[in-house]
Amino acid sequence: MANPGRSATLGAAAVAVAMAMAGGWYGCTFNQLHLVNGLPVPVVVEVKGTPHRVEPGARVEAGRFHAGELELVARREDGQEVERVTASLAASGTNVYSVLGAAPLTVGTFFYGPTGTAPEPQVTSSCAGPSFRVYDVDHPFEEPPATIQVSSRTSGTQRRTALRLDDGGINRCLAGTRVDALALAELAAKVTAVAPEPDVRRTLLRYAGDAFARAGKPERAVALVAPLLEDPKTTLEDHRLVQDLFRSAGRSRELLERYQARHEAQHTAESAYLFARLAEPTLALATVEEALQKAPEDGWLHRVRLWCLDLLTDWPRALAEAEWFLAHRELEDASAWAREVKVRALVAQARGAEALELLEAGLDAQPRWALEDGILVDRVARAAGVKPWTDVLARLSRPEDSATEKELFRYFFEVSAGWPSPARPAQARLEAFDVLEASRTNPTLTLSRLEALPADRELYFTPEAAWVLLAEAWRVGNQKATARLTGYVQGAGDGTELKRFLGDGDEAGLRDAPPQARLALLLARARALSARGDTEGAKALVKRLEAADPLRGLAVQAVTAWESEAKPKPEAERVLQRSGSLPEGLKAGTRRK
Repeated sequence: MANPGRSATLGAAAVAVAMAMAGGWYGCTFNQLHLVNGLPVPVVVEVKGTPHRVEPGARVEAGRFHAGELELVARREDGQEVERVTASLAASGTNVYSVLGAAPLTVGTFFYGPTGTAPEPQVTSSCAGPSFRVYDVDHPFEEPPATIQVSSRTSGTQRRTALRLDDGGINRCLAGTRVDALALAELAAKVTAVAPEPDVRRTLLRYAGDAFARAGKPERAVALVAPLLEDPKTTLEDHRLVQDLFRSAGRSRELLERYQARHEAQHTAESAYLFARLAEPTLALATVEEALQKAPEDGWLHRVRLWCLDLLTDWPRALAEAEWFLAHRELEDASAWAREVKVRALVAQARGAEALELLEAGLDAQPRWALEDGILVDRVARAAGVKPWTDVLARLSRPEDSATEKELFRYFFEVSAGWPSPARPAQARLEAFDVLEASRTNPTLTLSRLEALPADRELYFTPEAAWVLLAEAWRVGNQKATARLTGYVQGAGDGTELKRFLGDGDEAGLRDAPPQARLALLLARARALSARGDTEGAKALVKRLEAADPLRGLAVQAVTAWESEAKPKPEAERVLQRSGSLPEGLKAGTRRK
């Protein structure tokens, strides 16, 4: 047989063509009503007075029916009604009723063509779709043929479609796709009402809460996961999720007293960790250090301790804690963060050469450094005074880059790294560079250009630069610029918790914010206090900012670079009507392969 999806054997009267195959197909008869169940419990579907039991993850043929409306009622085994649907059965096609729309149904398009010409199959999933649907497919719930016979006069690629029910039920839907997070969240919320097993229910609540948060519905997420707070079997990971979702909705302070009382009653490593995640840094540090006396190897406690020491800029102890992490290989998920803290701690203690050696040891194993890697090495090298920036730029370059591409990248790197007076290449006729260049000295002009920049024009920012500008956009209430910038950062959510810091100085929202976000918000609040005439308060925040970033990144540089911000001149307000694109691999935040 020829290779699936790739080849064919020619004959006198016909062409046999092969296709790419997929397993797990099931047979059915034409114009049947199919009942499928993606719920974690059996259901009984009543069709014209006849009950049909459908097991989890199963399909049942309910029989042939004439076209027209038909009422379908799905119940749990105990009689609780799950759903009542009026279906419009089609005279042709494949009629499928999926209880609550929770079954992972997949349509595959398979191509047949001469040797080496048939494309790979195309597969689309319909999780969280309508409960009743009519599919127009060639092979409903059956395996499509490996080859087809077509006339020798037929040319080109032929195709066949097939429908299947995947394994995994609703969990497959929730874990396997992010196409429509809101639809998935609504689906999981419905299923929790019919899931009898506590473990299943908790899993669905976690899925649904996270999906609502990703869909920009933090209040729905909070309302859904709140019952987990009352469940004594809620796991540590579940508690973390609850706290994070409350935080994303700006309501983490509601939980502080609850978790404090829980810790005072239990005095376990877990209760200490969960309370410390919500407490202010000084209290959190005292809590975990007391708990570490009884559980000195608890990784969760060490995570909070490292976070506190980093935030409090206690560099000698932060260095020791980071080294503890790096010595415990079972905590690989925290090793990159610990290495970054160690680098900052070393530079803060005038040990830049050691920090540079640590960084290079970790990065040399990579085929190419990412732009952010190069900027970090560059700053550490400058702090140590041991290596010129050209060595770093060489590690970021690709041998195949042209001289023009290398010159453009040099400029982009120098601006992003904060080098003084980078020379803009004559060929850099890009609106994106106008915005990037203005961000170094004039945030007002930068945000103005961001507002006016056409939506189809790409921006070129490192996450660090995007955070600095996003915090400033929040401070001045520039919604258009905010919308353009949020796609370039991670961890912003809807900004509720983080923006609160700009207003009243509440630092609860800074707990799990990325380090770049914390630095940017310190800068923005210092500017807010200065604008209100609170000079001393602004100076105190600037001092904190400088202590927190011994590498003197863009937020620290902006303290002085933005102080002399001039009012934009009329001619500088224009958005230049220039077009162009950066060389492949120059986009910020991507690794140059």
